[in-house]
Amino acid sequence: MRVMMPFAEWFDAAAGMPSAGSLRISEVFAIAVCRIEEATRSRSVDPVRTLSNSASEGSRKATKSMLRQLNFNDVQVRVMQRILAGSSSGWPGMIRLYLAGEELAPAQRSYLRRQIRQFIAETAGRCSRA
Repeated sequence: MRVMMPFAEWFDAAAGMPSAGSLRISEVFAIAVCRIEEATRSRSVDPVRTLSNSASEGSRKATKSMLRQLNFNDVQVRVMQRILAGSSSGWPGMIRLYLAGEELAPAQRSYLRRQIRQFIAETAGRCSRA
């Protein structure tokens, strides 16, 4: 049996920068696990996709609502959905990479860092607008 490090630690190591705290990644991961477990109970063909912005309407709304409870704005919610569940552009998402025990390729790490910077820029922008 493979012992996995906690998701937030793995996330920071994969990104090559400490960002999990500023993204509230431990809380986001807990939400993701809850949504994936619910999708699994509902016999979803792809439970991770439940987190995705492109998932079916009801599950997407539930995930978005849960992420908004962390005081994320709409841009941050979309970024977090891409980071975790992947995108149609071929990014597999951190959940799938974590479960597969894969290391990020340089292009994947670059993509992840762009998403992290976008998320953090939204946080800074919101603070300066307040």
